[in-house]
Amino acid sequence: LTSVILLRNLQVEEFGEYSFYVSFIVVFGALFNFGLEAVIQRYVPEFLVKKNFGKINRLIIISLIIRVFLIIFSWIFLIINFDYIKSIFKLSISTASFLIFLTILFFNRIKNLIGLALLTAFFEAYKERVNFIFFQILRLILFSYILINGYSLKELLIAWLLLELLSLVHFILLLSKKILIKKKKIVLETFTNNENNRILKYGKTNALALVFFIFADIAVDNLMLGYFLNQEAVGFYTFAISLLLIIIKMSPTSILKGTFGVIFTKLYTKKKSLEVMKLYYCLITKLNLFVTLPLLAILATNLENIISIIYSENYLTTVPLVYLGIFFMVISSNNSTFSPLINALEKNKLFLYAGIFSIYNLVGNFILIPVYGTYGALFATGTAGSFIFIFYYFHFKKIFKKKFFPWKCLFNIMISCFLILVLGNYLNEFVNSIYSLIIVIVSQVIFYYFFIKYFKFFTLKEKKIIKKELGIKFFKF
Repeated sequence: LTSVILLRNLQVEEFGEYSFYVSFIVVFGALFNFGLEAVIQRYVPEFLVKKNFGKINRLIIISLIIRVFLIIFSWIFLIINFDYIKSIFKLSISTASFLIFLTILFFNRIKNLIGLALLTAFFEAYKERVNFIFFQILRLILFSYILINGYSLKELLIAWLLLELLSLVHFILLLSKKILIKKKKIVLETFTNNENNRILKYGKTNALALVFFIFADIAVDNLMLGYFLNQEAVGFYTFAISLLLIIIKMSPTSILKGTFGVIFTKLYTKKKSLEVMKLYYCLITKLNLFVTLPLLAILATNLENIISIIYSENYLTTVPLVYLGIFFMVISSNNSTFSPLINALEKNKLFLYAGIFSIYNLVGNFILIPVYGTYGALFATGTAGSFIFIFYYFHFKKIFKKKFFPWKCLFNIMISCFLILVLGNYLNEFVNSIYSLIIVIVSQVIFYYFFIKYFKFFTLKEKKIIKKELGIKFFKF
């Protein structure tokens, strides 16, 4: 809803500049990440299983100190190079607004460490979700008020800053309850030499991998579009990608981001069984396919009506771009299902090796954007994501030594997607308002529901695992 408000009230160039700031936080955050979130999510669950609470305290405190130091360093670097950054990316931001933006960057990076990463490690990701929901609701209210009353991008940044501060305060309060204190002193335990080596190795590998991987992220596409073209191109590209990301954010691996990693880590710490890992991997991949692919099909059939009715006809030119993105997303949307396996088995060097495809994306952007614009950027990023999936697939095929990807499930869901496309193309003739559009989408969802009831995608064993791990009774499927 917030994106709808922004798109309807900002010029394409203004929306592009706002999107640029969001992308800048992602890119700069990755470059100065140092793998801290990954370390928290990997080793806190292990120490919980072993009841090493003092080691959890030490890990949290060290991670926070490193994060604050890195943010201060990045602040100094960005302030010194402010004029150059403003010029090279064709930005209209003032010095005051830039300082506000840097404070947003500070709050966001601390929040990411003690919010999503830490709460997920404690298997309390739902608290982060609650924080996120309130953040989104307040953002919608504040942004709506600002835009309706004709204020500028500077006021949007101030509102964003206040929201980040409120969100961070909530996470700090939650953190205070996680730190074990006895006799008014924080309990600290020393890591063993083996644990020190494992943590440092894991952190360094993830830090390097993230630096490489960021070049395959759409945030880098936005920066390079701003450099080679203009902020209008960034606006169109961000809009197209945001439609795809809405679908991705509805996938189980996104909603339960990190939670699956904690489940896998605890299981492997206790059982050390590759067969169990394979079973759980197949399950979360099925869940991902089960949700993501039909939603992509529904988006494809209703795309033009969604843009013209909900957003703005100014963005109808992005329709072919979104179709190209859907094509690549069918494959690359499954990359996230490998992350819990990689973390649990401490195969994080795979992230580093996959970084070659990020370099491929970066080179592709340099070559294709000046010639093909936004299509060149999406082609480079989409093919990079597909290559990463292929790389992960063949690596784990060697580890498990037999078939482990649920190809039959994928085939059945693709059949349902084809039928959704046929139904949608027929019903689209009757769409002339938001209400008829909703009826068409609901009709496609109902059709899919009856289709999956017939095919029974999940075995009884898989349903029991879902109920055990997530507390959800997976009723009819």
